[in-house]
Amino acid sequence: MKKLYIGLGNPGREYERNRHNAGFLFVDYVLSQPLIKILNTDDNKKLQSVIAKVEMNSSNFLFVKPQTFVNNSGPAVKSVLSFFKYEAGDLVVVYDDLDIELGQFKIHDGLGPRTHNGVLSIENALKTQIFTQIRIGIHNPQTRTTDSEEVKLSGETYVLQNFSGEEQEKLEKEVFPRIFEQLKHLT
Repeated sequence: MKKLYIGLGNPGREYERNRHNAGFLFVDYVLSQPLIKILNTDDNKKLQSVIAKVEMNSSNFLFVKPQTFVNNSGPAVKSVLSFFKYEAGDLVVVYDDLDIELGQFKIHDGLGPRTHNGVLSIENALKTQIFTQIRIGIHNPQTRTTDSEEVKLSGETYVLQNFSGEEQEKLEKEVFPRIFEQLKHLT
């Protein structure tokens, strides 16, 4: 069985460490692992995606970072699926989720959160909800305390903020390795 892994995020240096780029960060993590042999990479303008063809456990996979903004990921994902002749059931989408505590993740097929615009864009472009989702928790505490007051943050503001150093370390040392281990069961 072949799988196509799509990490969601926003392109551009200013977004690299944003919480909304958890999918991109996961793809970067996977591509840095010793078990992964990168066969080639392509910044494919026509498909609006950076595509890495890799070998893992004697099988080939594609890891993709769409170069559209998260909320408009669907057209790029559809183009990549069509070009490489994958079906929606071969798709694994990795993205941030405000409803899951930082340090946790969920893997499931079908319906995900109804409020993630990137996932909705993919579902609308593919006309299906039947694909695997890896939801990486970035939990939005909704409030931040400043020196003098407690400030409520919108989800949109929160996801466009950078991970703190501690949060980034938690992802790279705890969360991403556990998800990577689970990939063996998805292949």
